[in-house]
Amino acid sequence: MEQITSTVLANHPELFNTDAYAALAAQHGPIEWHEGVSARMPNPDERAALNVPESVPLLVSQRITRTQADARPPCSKPSP
Repeated sequence: MEQITSTVLANHPELFNTDAYAALAAQHGPIEWHEGVSARMPNPDERAALNVPESVPLLVSQRITRTQADARPPCSKPSP
């Protein structure tokens, strides 16, 4: 994962989403994003850290943002 140091987003974490995406677009050109939501059962360490019982699933929300210059697909899965 790329770290965002010395950037508008790193220096101003209080930015609203619209301002953050505008800053990204101004610096990197047009952007697009893909969102996904899933659920899974936590591993024992996560269960302990979150203090949840075994039967409680985790809700996983993910947003992948990329620029047109980034040729990699946002969610590539290895072929079987």
